[in-house]
Amino acid sequence: MVLCGGGFGGGDETFRECFRLDPDSNEWRDDFPSLQLDRAFAAGVMVPTRGWWVTGGYDEFEFGIHVSTERYDINNGVWSYGPSLSEPVFGHCAVQVDAER
Repeated sequence: MVLCGGGFGGGDETFRECFRLDPDSNEWRDDFPSLQLDRAFAAGVMVPTRGWWVTGGYDEFEFGIHVSTERYDINNGVWSYGPSLSEPVFGHCAVQVDAER
């Protein structure tokens, strides 16, 4: 399991770091690549053929509510920007529909 982004203090401080649960030690590690932007209240979904997506979210200091998306390429281990959303959104959910989307 990997957790990315979030906030402290009721959203006053947002972050982009990711933390991976090491199943052998049952401890959280900070060895997973960080998102490109701070994102609190974002949504994430894994689509096997397209990677892991993180969408929207909120950043207190730089951008406010995001229209951007990021995709984690599981083969290369890097985050890249995906297509922008049509509207800024945060506090939403993301659901895999089928193997392609």
